[in-house]
Amino acid sequence: MKLASLLLASVLAVSLSACDEPQDQAETKDLIRPAKVATAKNSLFETKKIFPGITEATKRSTLAFRVPGQITELPIVSAQHLKKGDLIASLDDAPYQATLKDRQAKFNVARTNLNRQKQLHAKKYVSQAKLDEARSSYQAASAALKLAKDELSYTRLLAPYDGVVSRIDVDNFQNVQAKEQIVQFQGAKNIDIAFNVPESLFLKLNGDNTQDGHVIVRFDSLPDRQFDAWYREHDSVPDATTRSFKVIVSMPRPKDLTVLPGMTASVEVDLSQVLNADQKEGILLPLEAVFEEGGKSWVWKLTAENAAQKTEVTAIGLEGSSIRLSSGLTDGDRVIAAGVSHVREGQIIRPIVKERGL
Repeated sequence: MKLASLLLASVLAVSLSACDEPQDQAETKDLIRPAKVATAKNSLFETKKIFPGITEATKRSTLAFRVPGQITELPIVSAQHLKKGDLIASLDDAPYQATLKDRQAKFNVARTNLNRQKQLHAKKYVSQAKLDEARSSYQAASAALKLAKDELSYTRLLAPYDGVVSRIDVDNFQNVQAKEQIVQFQGAKNIDIAFNVPESLFLKLNGDNTQDGHVIVRFDSLPDRQFDAWYREHDSVPDATTRSFKVIVSMPRPKDLTVLPGMTASVEVDLSQVLNADQKEGILLPLEAVFEEGGKSWVWKLTAENAAQKTEVTAIGLEGSSIRLSSGLTDGDRVIAAGVSHVREGQIIRPIVKERGL
């Protein structure tokens, strides 16, 4: 009797377990899960990118005297336009004139002595050593004379090219040392604009797809006017923090505007030729809606009955907090936008509606 009771209990336990298993599976399948839902939107890629920039001088030089002395002429003012060769400043040249006269006299003596020694050597009256000594003295006197002439010319500081005096660092009648900064000088013909380009975009840019480096420049204080500029150079090493590359474009200085280094500007780059045809349009979704599995990209697409359907998509790029897709979805499709790792195929979803005021 006791054995029969144990057998009956075992049979009942197995029966109940068999009945509970499909019930649990059915409950999991029928579980309605709340989820944030996003709607796929067809969107054209913005082919014109605007970068913030700042103006820089195309040519800039720090000018200084190569000899020391007292400034006796300083006929310039800041912002003055100069032609190549115009006088910027001059030193008191009296000491250098005196040195030149002294070196000239010594040169004349050395030259006369050399000629005499040549004549005597030809007649065998002096040795070769005596002639070599006279020739050496002449060469030293000649070098000293040339140096004196050069130092005298260095007392005049001239404009190295057509440009503008951007800053004057000395006063007239001031004593200055050699290589001491006198003025800051800038070219007057062109002005540069420097801006930073992200590494991901910089890799794709070249002269063929940017209209030979052509860009549009607008100044923040005159947003309604635009100016043509062209690529000039770029840094070959990216910024350590932003991983972006500095690019410099150049444009002619506007004749009716005073454009100076340090002014803010915007640089517009046309990317229509940089992007492939399939990169110019596509579907935009929140980045969290796409997940990777098996080396492919997927989303959970909702059917008309709000059932989750795993759908393969092709991603072609990021735009802020969104991702652009080229295939897999059409405009208006609904997808699960968050918590995609907790969703199962065929699971019924209850879209979360944001209540007003929350």
